Amino acid sequence: MAVLQIGAGGVGWVVAHKAAQNNDVLGDITIASRTVAKCDKIIESIKVKTT
Repeated sequence: MAVLQIGAGGVGWVVAHKAAQNNDVLGDITIASRTVAKCDKIIESIKVKTT
């Protein structure tokens, strides 16, 4: 399974982190937003918390 998350605001931040916690069930997560920098920030935050 794969997840497409649209939006990287405050709620999107939480959704992305929760999805990452359950990636064994949800699979790959793709984040889409008007601002690429917001997506990159979320990705970096998830990487820090999972390593």
